[in-house]
Amino acid sequence: MNMDSQYLYTDLSTTELSSDATALSGYPLSNLLTYDPRAQWRADSTTEIYLQLDLGAPVPCNAIVLHHHNLAGMTDVYLRAANNEAFNDSVAVAAGLTSSVNPAAFNFDSAFYQYWRLYFQFSGTVQLGQVFLGNAFKPPFPYVYPYEIGAKEFNTSVRTSITGIDRAAQSYGGKRRINISYETMPNVFDTEFKQFFNKVSGRLYPFYFVDGLGSAYFVRFERDYNAARTRRHGLHNLPGVSMIEVYPQ
Repeated sequence: MNMDSQYLYTDLSTTELSSDATALSGYPLSNLLTYDPRAQWRADSTTEIYLQLDLGAPVPCNAIVLHHHNLAGMTDVYLRAANNEAFNDSVAVAAGLTSSVNPAAFNFDSAFYQYWRLYFQFSGTVQLGQVFLGNAFKPPFPYVYPYEIGAKEFNTSVRTSITGIDRAAQSYGGKRRINISYETMPNVFDTEFKQFFNKVSGRLYPFYFVDGLGSAYFVRFERDYNAARTRRHGLHNLPGVSMIEVYPQ
């Protein structure tokens, strides 16, 4: 069985954030710009608050990923966009962005705007660890399903201290390695893949891989698919695309 996939990256260095709600102590908006979804932004809401993303210039967007969130208990989460900071020319982009899945990935019709607002209809504390908003790279050819997931290890051990007293067993989360094989990888895919690879600077910046079932993984490329390598071998001659999770489970 073959399934579609997509890859989403957001350059957080060019993103400015604001909100109509005051962040709780220890959970500032700047936590959303760290590429670490474990560091959250939190703010109290009585009925509705918004998070605004200024992308620096009008940018085409068709996907959003929300990570380390509490969306499941909210009345609604919806997205609007505008091309002025006052937001008086805003248009509706997407609604119903609630989910119990973490990370949660959503697609919508492509829109070209600079300012984006994520509205949370909720009575309580809004919690959010990361927002990636952008134009997802969707390979024009499906991958071979199922893909291979390896190295998800939880090491439980009993260690003996220097005094000879046994310590309690401890668990250590492992990182998943995801290997994707594409049945067809012609030159057009080779070119588009290299463009995305350049965007994330090889193995430097993390991104979200979303599989054909809608599950999202926060990963980095494990190998350097640089220009010389792809030119020498051709991407279609490589065994596939290898990624590894950024943080342990």
